Amino acid sequence: MKKNDDKIRGVAKIIMLAKNEDEVIGILHDLFTKSEIEKAHERVKIFACLKDGKSQRETKKESHAAIATVSHGAKFLKNSAVIIRQVIETAQNMEWWRSLFWRS
Repeated sequence: MKKNDDKIRGVAKIIMLAKNEDEVIGILHDLFTKSEIEKAHERVKIFACLKDGKSQRETKKESHAAIATVSHGAKFLKNSAVIIRQVIETAQNMEWWRSLFWRS
């Protein structure tokens, strides 16, 4: 178990108490700064590009992220990202995926 797993588990349990999407959004707005939410959104885009086989250079261009952030994401995805890979694959088949992650 990693050092912060209890902290992550605690935050996850709080979020899981939400009854609907609006409550989850409210919780996330209260817990995280705008910058932290933007970074999380950016990471999802990075993981999606890399998962789809795009190069780090293509990923940087599409996600508008710094190359160091893309490189870090590539390393993470290569070594230990089974769950995020599966979640993104499922999300990519959802109606909302393109409008929430790829609009300009």
